[in-house]
Amino acid sequence: MKLTETTRCRAALAAGAMVVLAACGGDSQPPSQPQAEERAVEADTSGCAPVRIALILDQTGSIKQTRTQQGTLDDMALIFELLRTHGGECGVTFIRDQSNRSLVRMRVETPPEEPAAPAKDRNPLKNSETQVAYDRRLADFQVKLRRWRTGTDAEIEVFRDKLEPLLAQGLAGKTDVLNALRRADLFLAEPAAGWSKAHLWLVAMSDGLDNVGAPPVALASGANAVVVNGSASLGVLESLNALRYESLQAALRKVVEAVGTDCTVAQAGSVTESR
Repeated sequence: MKLTETTRCRAALAAGAMVVLAACGGDSQPPSQPQAEERAVEADTSGCAPVRIALILDQTGSIKQTRTQQGTLDDMALIFELLRTHGGECGVTFIRDQSNRSLVRMRVETPPEEPAAPAKDRNPLKNSETQVAYDRRLADFQVKLRRWRTGTDAEIEVFRDKLEPLLAQGLAGKTDVLNALRRADLFLAEPAAGWSKAHLWLVAMSDGLDNVGAPPVALASGANAVVVNGSASLGVLESLNALRYESLQAALRKVVEAVGTDCTVAQAGSVTESR
């Protein structure tokens, strides 16, 4: 049977997840943690809900003592694959001595929807007419898909180029966790133009050891929260009631699992209504 363009996208994402799993050598099951409260709505069965991810990366001295990893572009490969199949947005911010800075952002429009094959009719002439119309729609879809892929690949390359020098920064002397968290939540709480529903994820790669003392943060976005670190302590991130992981790859595999690799929202877990 001939694979459709959508099937190839699904297969590519599943293969990407398996490659990362093999490279990491597996990981232990995370401790059971309560989920951040979220607002569930009816599944949008008309297509894939986009994925909006805020990634917070700690670049302060305490991560050496807590053995918290620093993120790399390779670590973000699964984010890029999710955006290639679902569309969405990614915003990256850094925990430093002053973390109240704008996120580095990328938006990928949702991919064009493949037309459904026509149902067979008892009338051969009608079958012929509907097939011709379907072939035209399919050809138009393939043109749009190629254009979308080219644009998406270009957006991802620009995003990588922006992040590369920022990821190479030296470690800061103070740790302003809460302002980075506040900016990431603000990004996720924004009304997403053109999208009525989206998967919202906040992934913080930090030990949470704040020593600046900004005001506490209550998440307004309703995003699912994940914390990645090598420490038994969460510091000021304790209030997130987040899932916990030791590696960023393992955390992103959880996001892939929750969102769904088959690009059907009905099987993708919770979907939050964009505001």
